[in-house]
Amino acid sequence: MGAEKKDRRSAPRYKARIACSVLSTSSEANKLSEDRGPKVLGHTYDLSTEAISIVLSSHPVYGADPTGLGTMAEITLALPVGYVRLCGNFLRHIDSSPQENLFVFMIEGGNRVDRRLYQEYLDSLRRQSVS
Repeated sequence: MGAEKKDRRSAPRYKARIACSVLSTSSEANKLSEDRGPKVLGHTYDLSTEAISIVLSSHPVYGADPTGLGTMAEITLALPVGYVRLCGNFLRHIDSSPQENLFVFMIEGGNRVDRRLYQEYLDSLRRQSVS
């Protein structure tokens, strides 16, 4: 009856605005990046160990196409320690304003160094939130 709604997310999320780019990789992993379409520039909204929320322009020429849901993407984050490249799967799209869209990506991969640097950045955000 009076039960509170439980947060469905299993990993803590951290608000962080980090410059990033997103490149749709579809299902053709061997395509050259210039053949896969343009990189779309944006910024993160929040981060977790499992997912990344990114704000991307909805401009028809240089923005992101919400119909790409379900495809894989290469996400490059400009962290303070340098660029980190992760692979993600489009999970959800939300129209946040007429000019911007919020995309949520489940983190599916990345090389070991990039995953470690990303985790270290999340750890630093966690430490800042408890201070």
